[in-house]
Amino acid sequence: MENKEMNVAMNPKLQDKFNTVCEDLGMDPQEAINIFAQKMVNEQAVPFEINENDYPVDEDEKKKEMIVKICKVTGIVSAIVLVSTLVGKLIVHLAKKEIRKEEKKLFFWK
Repeated sequence: MENKEMNVAMNPKLQDKFNTVCEDLGMDPQEAINIFAQKMVNEQAVPFEINENDYPVDEDEKKKEMIVKICKVTGIVSAIVLVSTLVGKLIVHLAKKEIRKEEKKLFFWK
């Protein structure tokens, strides 16, 4: 039977690991992909369970997501610190105002 070529783009690190596993199993990557394709055709489905850890991850995208999360947390923390500072200053201001009132009362009674 004549074969038809198919090109597959793959993360270089994943490809290296895939090649190593294939070698450990005594087959080349092309054989492994052909076995997978035949199994998928036979079952008319992906022949194994897939979860989120199985999806390829773009490391740059993962880093961007982490940076966004860090920025959000930093923004929230900054807002909390700002509000805390303002509340503290307001409390000090009100306390000084109360002290002045009390001082005026004391001065008036003298």
